[in-house]
Amino acid sequence: MTEAQVVIIGAGAAGVAAARRLREAGVAALMVEARERLGGRAWTTEAAGFPVDLGCGWLHSAERNPWTKIAEAAGQKIDKSLPPWARPASQLSLPATEAAAFRAALVRLHERVDAYPQDEPDKSVADFLEPRGRWNGLLDAVSTYYSGAELERVSAHDLANYEDDGVNWRVASG
Repeated sequence: MTEAQVVIIGAGAAGVAAARRLREAGVAALMVEARERLGGRAWTTEAAGFPVDLGCGWLHSAERNPWTKIAEAAGQKIDKSLPPWARPASQLSLPATEAAAFRAALVRLHERVDAYPQDEPDKSVADFLEPRGRWNGLLDAVSTYYSGAELERVSAHDLANYEDDGVNWRVASG
């Protein structure tokens, strides 16, 4: 390799994407990773003969996600069936009226975050919870599922920019 013009620290999704873009632009880049594997938080292992995702588990907004093409080019089988989390909220083990109340609280939270001006200093999403709101604990727990962190650690600006077209596919092998 020629001398690197750019050094990329980390070979997770962002590091790999940066390396690809730099290469496409003709920039010599060196990507370094502390782990013995690529992928960052995307990590699948095997347990009892089944793939278990210990990091990301799906291709979010899969029809426009560049990782979908990367996975397909690598020969990975893409499972395009409706994922379990897209099924009705009965999986919350709540009566239908309670599940609807939770979903309404989630929608209101997102509306408050979306209404916060992007030119204002960033805040945590926890700042947008209803004071003493009945669903705050569950909203915080659910946040760890889709954001990877409690609401206190999630940027309101980042959440407002979160793009979701509702099409989420899984890589069959994890």
